[in-house]
Amino acid sequence: MQNSFQVHIPQQQGIQQNLQTSNLNSGGNNQTGSTDIIFVPVSQPGQPSRDAIKSNNPGTKWSDAENRYLIAIWKTRLPIAKKKSIYIWESIAEELNQKNSVEGINAFRTATQCRSRMRHLEDDYKKAKNVSDGEEKFLYYKDIDEGMKKKDRAKMQTFSNRNKIIQSFQPSYHDDDDDDNDDEEDDDDDSDDDDDSDDDEGYHLSHGRRLPHDYAPLTPQQCTEMMLRVQNQAAYDMSMAANRSPYIHPAMHAAMVHDQAMMGGMLPPMNRTTAPPRTRSSKWSDAETRYLLSIWKNKYPISKKRNYKVWEAIAKEFNKHMANEGITQYRTGIQCRKRVKTLEDEFKKIKITGKDPETFDYYDDLREVFDLHKAVSGMRYVAKAGFDDDTSPDYQPAGGSSSKSETNLDGASRSAAKKRKAPEGNDTGKGKDRNKVKAEQRGISNEVLIAFLEESQRRDHEFFRQMADMEAERDKQNIDQIMGMVRDIVGAVKRD
Repeated sequence: MQNSFQVHIPQQQGIQQNLQTSNLNSGGNNQTGSTDIIFVPVSQPGQPSRDAIKSNNPGTKWSDAENRYLIAIWKTRLPIAKKKSIYIWESIAEELNQKNSVEGINAFRTATQCRSRMRHLEDDYKKAKNVSDGEEKFLYYKDIDEGMKKKDRAKMQTFSNRNKIIQSFQPSYHDDDDDDNDDEEDDDDDSDDDDDSDDDEGYHLSHGRRLPHDYAPLTPQQCTEMMLRVQNQAAYDMSMAANRSPYIHPAMHAAMVHDQAMMGGMLPPMNRTTAPPRTRSSKWSDAETRYLLSIWKNKYPISKKRNYKVWEAIAKEFNKHMANEGITQYRTGIQCRKRVKTLEDEFKKIKITGKDPETFDYYDDLREVFDLHKAVSGMRYVAKAGFDDDTSPDYQPAGGSSSKSETNLDGASRSAAKKRKAPEGNDTGKGKDRNKVKAEQRGISNEVLIAFLEESQRRDHEFFRQMADMEAERDKQNIDQIMGMVRDIVGAVKRD
């Protein structure tokens, strides 16, 4: 005979045992009856049975009711932060299991299962969104769409809160009306010395000022980029003023500023398709060579010693003209000097060898420069000779007896020389003519000297005026470059 009975134990012990005992008799093999003791776990209130837990695995299908319960709970938890996502999904799984238990759904879901299922639903939603009839085919399209919109609104709110810190730093352009308003504000509050900079024209960073057409705040990266560009521009202007560096093409300068920012790891590589490339080729075009000769002609002759600044000024004027003509080449002072030296050597080679000048395209230009130099040198020599002739025996500087005696001796020696040459002059009749020629040369030399000094003064004034104009043009281009960068940043913000 065999007997059995059940012992109920709580479920949390997690043990189900079938224990079979037998009556122990001395002849154990002759036992005719046994007793079965079965331990049956008892489910706690509000929890699924262990059989349901065993039957639930990642491969178990989700019912329509479970999907809708999961989506409803997921929408209440949005947005889900990545750092605390594990705790949020655990709470979602716990609430879903309680809902399943109440509704009589025999399923138990973990946090990992809930998160994985929700990702699959989001992927299906994205696929359905790209299809014309996806909203009709996907059952949960509207529910998930509400959750995704809620997530987007939360992201925008977070982004807006983050930008409140940097919202005061905005680019501004000053018009005349703005300057008048700033003056009125300064009159109302004389103690505010920080607003004095608002009266300056042009671009600057001010607190609480915004572009009239810009209503989107700048991102932190864009603010950093803008501040870095302004700082690099200021440093560049200071270095230009201190070192008198040669002219640099605006496109080259923009690339230099951006390269400095890239080296600091602050900015991504710049798209250089819109700016002319920085090229410095060793080949010179005919237009470049002829314009260089025209500048060099105005500076000639150039001293062979300490001529660095002169060649840098030539290169600066040359690069400015090339930039206005749309030529992306730029030249340094050393390159300009080497190019002219090569042309001079070629000219001298033709003069020495007697080669046909037509083989050298710039022969006439160089000959014009050298002939002009010879003419100027001749005028200087004549002027110097005129000053020497003005010295006569009757001239007595206010110096003392020694100077007077030296002058008398000099006059006596000249008188003796004239007496020795007098017979020859009287015989030929050319003595008076020679004196007349000297007098005429003396008058001509004075006129030439005055004309030469006036021309030299005029050229000096013209040179300094050109230098001032170039400095003003460079400052204007630097300001325009900064304004262009700021406009690009603002345009990028508005497009985003």
